[in-house]
Amino acid sequence: MIEFAGQVALVTGAGHGLGRAHALELARRGAAVVVNDIGRDRAGISTARGVAEEIVAAGGRAAANLRSVADPEGAEAMVAEAIAEFGRLDVLVNNAGVSHFAWFEDLTLEDFDALHAVHLRGAMVATRAAYRHMIGRGYGRIVFTVSGSGLFGRRHGGAYSTAKMGLVGLMNAVALEGESHGVLANAVAPTAATGIAGANPAVISDMMRNASLALSPWSDPAFVSPLVAYLASSACTVNRCLYSAVAGRYARVFISAGEGWLSPSAEPPSADEIAERFADIHRAEVRLTPGSIDEEIDDVARRRGGALAGE
Repeated sequence: MIEFAGQVALVTGAGHGLGRAHALELARRGAAVVVNDIGRDRAGISTARGVAEEIVAAGGRAAANLRSVADPEGAEAMVAEAIAEFGRLDVLVNNAGVSHFAWFEDLTLEDFDALHAVHLRGAMVATRAAYRHMIGRGYGRIVFTVSGSGLFGRRHGGAYSTAKMGLVGLMNAVALEGESHGVLANAVAPTAATGIAGANPAVISDMMRNASLALSPWSDPAFVSPLVAYLASSACTVNRCLYSAVAGRYARVFISAGEGWLSPSAEPPSADEIAERFADIHRAEVRLTPGSIDEEIDDVARRRGGALAGE
């Protein structure tokens, strides 16, 4: 039984879409939830307050937070306010996001910076504040919302994809440093129908359009929340992992290195030698899924030592 009795969770961007589904799922399983969102509905009512009231009406505990993660002071303060409201913080779900899609030649620096302010810098500031509290208590679970747009690429997604891949690097660092303190961090790349504005229909590929139609029965954000809830729970013991959640299919995503080519000389190879051995370099059979850059370098050092020994 995955449960959060006595625990407190902060979910950013939880006024609608994925964040709302995550907040409701965590509350349903016993967490006191701080619902963060700056949004308002068509009537001008705070969406964060609406979700918090929905949780309380169902018998749960919740508080609304209207701070913006794009404001560093706001991102820091929301963690302090969550702790002040409920006395502790066990779970942080970094979900807040905005979108802007444009062909790369049309991408402006202003739009690029705006997306990074929310997705990357906002998550960094909120996570840093939560992390400091969590390591002091010796426990914490942090879930980052990344994207297949960054992991696998997306046309007209230069700003969005870059920000989401930045979160992968942030998750890796937090996970490696936090593990000895009982703080685990993982990431989910979700696909779901949300309230975030999507791409210009004119630039959506036929493949994406047809796939989206075929998968529409499974596009509810609630299909993503069970994985988020598990990763946010004490039952989860994995760390520094990426997962994809698409239409009820849940899978681990790997960043791996192939066998490659080990140059035989102590001198740098020429570009001509690289060209000659490029088929080996380019081959995609997985040799190693590094747990850190240390492990990748150690693997090459071991291979280099074996080569010198004639193994």
